[in-house]
Amino acid sequence: MDRPNTPSWSGNLRARYETSVSSNLQAAFMVDYSYRDDSSGFIGSEVDEAFFAKDGYGLLGARVTLEPDDGRWAVALWGKNLGDKEYVRSTTGDDLGDYMDIMGRPRSYGVDLTYSW
Repeated sequence: MDRPNTPSWSGNLRARYETSVSSNLQAAFMVDYSYRDDSSGFIGSEVDEAFFAKDGYGLLGARVTLEPDDGRWAVALWGKNLGDKEYVRSTTGDDLGDYMDIMGRPRSYGVDLTYSW
């Protein structure tokens, strides 16, 4: 029996590679992938079950970090949902028969600047 709003399978993979780019500067390259299988809908009426069921999805992310050996500062470029997958994170409904899908975040990217003192 499927549990409502619970995927049969989910998992994460992450790979990270670090290397020296100069005598006191390090670079790190990271790629991650997360997967969530289809999930069944809310236990109730057949209509509720149909509206609350969600398709599975996979998300790819990456990050490149540059920092000195002493770790005082770091600069990182990152991206999430690089495949720009459209997916439903959750669904909500009310007693009037209205349903609304809450979508996951689209592709995003950015820069992190870190300084420690």
